[in-house]
Amino acid sequence: MGRPISIPITVVLSLFAFMLQQVGMDAKADDSAAAALALACKGTVADKINLDAKPKPISMSIIVNLTARTVTGFRGAQFPITITSIDEVRISFRGLNSSPAFFAAVYGSIDRVTGAVEATTDGLPTLNSLTRYSLKCEV
Repeated sequence: MGRPISIPITVVLSLFAFMLQQVGMDAKADDSAAAALALACKGTVADKINLDAKPKPISMSIIVNLTARTVTGFRGAQFPITITSIDEVRISFRGLNSSPAFFAAVYGSIDRVTGAVEATTDGLPTLNSLTRYSLKCEV
């Protein structure tokens, strides 16, 4: 006949199993956080249609979702901005919304080393606009 496991051993094994489960849950939370980056950005925005206009200071947030491969945060862009390529140094993105009555586009890149973001919006916020963003972002 087998000897019953003592209560202290059962408690220790149960606590060990709980700790392993918690480590797995924490790792999943870390993966989710790494999948979406919230960038706090400051820099300038320039109207490229009005050649006399000077760049204006701007502060904005950009969300980079690496899992969904999207970028959000550009004023007026109510359409998907897709990450087109990712490497060790750069994340490139582009979004396009076109219909017979409306055209808008966002394209640019994020330097993963320096945090520099260069982006252009065409047709946002109005049809006859071309805007250039030059930003420095931090996580």
